[in-house]
Amino acid sequence: GASRLVTGAPAMLRAVRTGVCGPTRRWAAHASLSSTAPRVAVPSPTAQSGTRFNQCFQWAHTRQALATQAWTAGAEEPTQRGVGVLAAGVMAGLAAFIPGLGCPEDKAAEAILASRVSVYTPEAEIIDRSPAAAAVVEFLDATIGDPAAYMVVEGPRGSGKTTLVERAAANRDGVITVTFNGQGNVFETIAGRLGVDGLCVRDEHSLTEIIMKAVELRDPHDPLWRPTILAEVERGASDSDVNRVAKALKRLCVDCRAAHVVILLSEANAAFALPADPFRQRFLWVEDFTEAEAQAYLDARGFLVPAGPSDSATEAQRRRLFDEVGTRLAALSAAVSGGEERLESFITACQLGAEKDLTGLLRYRPTSPEVACADGRAFERLVSELLKHGEEGVPRATTVEYLASPADVSKVLREHHAVLYHMTSDTYRFYSPAHRRAAERRCRGARSGWDWGLLSRMGLS
Repeated sequence: GASRLVTGAPAMLRAVRTGVCGPTRRWAAHASLSSTAPRVAVPSPTAQSGTRFNQCFQWAHTRQALATQAWTAGAEEPTQRGVGVLAAGVMAGLAAFIPGLGCPEDKAAEAILASRVSVYTPEAEIIDRSPAAAAVVEFLDATIGDPAAYMVVEGPRGSGKTTLVERAAANRDGVITVTFNGQGNVFETIAGRLGVDGLCVRDEHSLTEIIMKAVELRDPHDPLWRPTILAEVERGASDSDVNRVAKALKRLCVDCRAAHVVILLSEANAAFALPADPFRQRFLWVEDFTEAEAQAYLDARGFLVPAGPSDSATEAQRRRLFDEVGTRLAALSAAVSGGEERLESFITACQLGAEKDLTGLLRYRPTSPEVACADGRAFERLVSELLKHGEEGVPRATTVEYLASPADVSKVLREHHAVLYHMTSDTYRFYSPAHRRAAERRCRGARSGWDWGLLSRMGLS
């Protein structure tokens, strides 16, 4: 590219000065070169290595050969054809080393290679969650198409799904993070994350073409390498939006085999909106911290750290936090942010929120046929059963007498987060320990206030 630039410039200037290549031909040739000539992915113009320089030269040589057809189209005189070759060399040389002359698709391919995931959690606060993290790493390490599937990461809000997945993908190149809130074309949203002006991507095929350019450019070259798309579906997205996003990304990763796709669902039971495609889906449910993980997290944050073996008061405060609020990452992080001196206020706020969620669930009345799965009395019975069981929850099979399918019930549970359906165990559980405590207090209040109607409906009279 550099040699063509140097040797071609004087002849090009002479040709333009003498009118051999007139204004009309120059305009037509430039338009043809920039719009209709086949695209060749441009290597990074800022790379300094000899390998990258050779790639630039090869790219320029190929581009020059393609562009010659446009610059010499219709030229009958040998002089005109010679000038066209020289002009094409000049344009190819410039495009190889000036980023602004690259087409949007070429820039997008470079942007894919430069994409990295940003993990803002300090290293000291990262808790080892090996089984779940290993599942994500194994999926991303697999050869594309083996298996031909996308991963769905689910679990309660605040359980650490995003942090876990981003941590697993932190040391990879070509990781694109994108958030979907139900608006816009899926592929346009992904392309928008690349930050390339003038880029037009409307379907999986146009995005696949750009991705394959990135595959060719990647150094070291690996024809089996594919980028990773971490797609988070925000809370509030409708069932149809969740379904639409999943179907579009399935076409990209399964049909086109163009990327590893991980879909993170913000809502605990949003997976019911996914297409019924079990052989091309890999599910991962992210649990709350175990107590050992929660202890390690609080130690790393320097929160409620016992002064010594005899500091039973601090140990008791930790135990109260776990018993009343739970070990969910978001809850522990909020407690740490509030400070030790405001721990009791934080626990009280969680209790009030849980009571509000429970009251909303027990007072629920269907408002449309789509959610006419049960009413407050059915949920009262479910809560009473949950109080009789431990953390293992109530099996779905025992609720078919009074509750509709989990897919229908989940529509109500998204609005009233007192109970969740635990996908992996096929059970209903309290959304958090705070919600269990709220149900226990409600039961005690009914007993002390002689609310025999409530107690009988709950089966606790």
